[in-house]
Amino acid sequence: MNTADVFHVETVETSSTPRGATPGEWCRYVLANEHSRIVGRCLGTVRQTRRNAERLVKQLNDRQSSGKSPW
Repeated sequence: MNTADVFHVETVETSSTPRGATPGEWCRYVLANEHSRIVGRCLGTVRQTRRNAERLVKQLNDRQSSGKSPW
C-alpha cells in the first residue's frame, strides 16, 4: 500500500451537540491521508472518540491493503 493512502487520526476535539442528537459530551474527529479527509462526530469523551477513530483507521487501512471490505 502506498504511504499516501494510509489513513491516520488527524484530530480529535470536543464539539457542540449536533442538532437533533442526544445531549451529552460530543467530539469531532478527522481521519486523513494525503488524498482525503473524513470528518465525523461521536458521543463520548475525547479518549473514547480517539479509540473509536483509531479503530476506524485500522479498518480503513486493512480494507485498503486487502482490496476487500472487512464487512
